[in-house]
Amino acid sequence: MVVPVIRQFCSALAALVWFIAGPASYAQSLDPHKPAPLGPGVNKGNVDGGTGSHYYYFLAGPGHVSVQMAFKEMGIFGNPRQEVLSFDFYNESGKLISHNAVVSFDHLERIETGGDFGSRQKIVLAIVPQKGLVRLGGYYEVEVTGAGTFDRGTAVGPDVTPRDTSLVHPGSPLVRPGRPLLAPGQDVSHQ
Repeated sequence: MVVPVIRQFCSALAALVWFIAGPASYAQSLDPHKPAPLGPGVNKGNVDGGTGSHYYYFLAGPGHVSVQMAFKEMGIFGNPRQEVLSFDFYNESGKLISHNAVVSFDHLERIETGGDFGSRQKIVLAIVPQKGLVRLGGYYEVEVTGAGTFDRGTAVGPDVTPRDTSLVHPGSPLVRPGRPLLAPGQDVSHQ
């Protein structure tokens, strides 16, 4: 009788850790000194203040480079909340060359930036979520077009979708038919 209770506790603890930490990595870097390469096409990810900023790089120039960025906040327990996600671009020496902030409330917001480069340069992109007492962040997309080149053949996170932070999912039953509400052997008659 003790083993099922321990098993239930461990399962609940594992679910809590997954909810707090989020799912596994999909080729982003959390180290600003070792950014991951972006790829051609739309690169996708989920970021939050609990795990920290994501760092990528691409090669720009010579010529004009355009970068399209998008952000959808994850809300709190499925409720929308206005949030900001920063897209900061640095040159190889670590100097900030462009700061872009995307504000989202309940839907995907998009912005675009660009620049002309006289020679080929490595550009580091920091995707920085808001800091706060609660877990803030959300889903993002980045696409580099024009005179941008990549050290990776495909986009990062092609199957990544926005996280659902809802506690209740409409259309899903709270109780599964044919499954007991209590664990086998659990008795609540004395409570």
